[in-house]
Amino acid sequence: MHDDFVEVWLIPFRAETGQIEDTCFVVGAQSFGYSRAFYRNVGEARENDVPGTDTIFDDLSKLFPGPGKKKDEDTEEDLTDGGDNNGTPAV
Repeated sequence: MHDDFVEVWLIPFRAETGQIEDTCFVVGAQSFGYSRAFYRNVGEARENDVPGTDTIFDDLSKLFPGPGKKKDEDTEEDLTDGGDNNGTPAV
């Protein structure tokens, strides 16, 4: 009987815990997305020789390791998919 009481008593807390876990998941996913967008913007600023962006980009690149895209791959994709070689895809 004691176990039943504890189980019934815990039901609302389990529901709240689940909601907190869901919120943490959404916040983490949004944070990651915003961080990636910031990283891309810093990369573009770095390509345009904006002072100070090299250090920021180098620090962030440790958080987002990946192969990245090579310029040759971009050009090749644009030519093979029927695009106009300016990033505009074929319709």
